Amino acid sequence: MGLLVIVTCKVARWSLVPSESSDAYRQASLEIISAGQMVRKIDMTNVFVVDYIEEYGNQAGTGTFILKIKQKKEKVKEVAIEGGYASQEV
Repeated sequence: MGLLVIVTCKVARWSLVPSESSDAYRQASLEIISAGQMVRKIDMTNVFVVDYIEEYGNQAGTGTFILKIKQKKEKVKEVAIEGGYASQEV
């Protein structure tokens, strides 16, 4: 089983955990890369899955994975956004 398959299976299983469970909350980091350079990085301390969608193409090995996550309401101030400017806390 390839690494991508393992990772997407873990994300799919995470998406099934109810938000009421403490297991639903994870730390996440999103890096936006453009022309080989990281232009933005968002670090979140307590996120849960709102929605997870998998769509597969007609060719082997192609697919789109959409993961919608949300920071726990009382932890929003802990989200850190940096990139293209000085590090800024939201």
